[in-house]
Amino acid sequence: MRKAGLILGTLFIIWLPTEDTDTRYVIPLAVGFCAWLGARVVLLRNGTVGIATYSVIGLLTGLGVSIVAVALIGFKGGLHGHGFPDFALVQVQDVLNSTPWWAVGGIAVGLAIGWNVNRTTNLS
Repeated sequence: MRKAGLILGTLFIIWLPTEDTDTRYVIPLAVGFCAWLGARVVLLRNGTVGIATYSVIGLLTGLGVSIVAVALIGFKGGLHGHGFPDFALVQVQDVLNSTPWWAVGGIAVGLAIGWNVNRTTNLS
């Protein structure tokens, strides 16, 4: 988890000063942050997580992707401080409109991981 956190932090520091106006970098960064946080929550519970809990963590992680992406967009725009925003309002709206897809994806990944973990645990 530490190495993954260091990699995410490094990618964030590399992304922050670049002058890009495309969401193809901010969304994977947000996915990485949310996945890291979701895995951290699961690991803090010491593996005592059932399939329903995995799906809830997946849902919350998926819902967080759009929120974290918009927060990153706002943070970067606030730091750059030029007379125009780095990202257009339409791009922010597109990120927010994708929230249901991220939520469904998060639930699906959470269910898949929960099913796999419980299946391998019961086989032992």
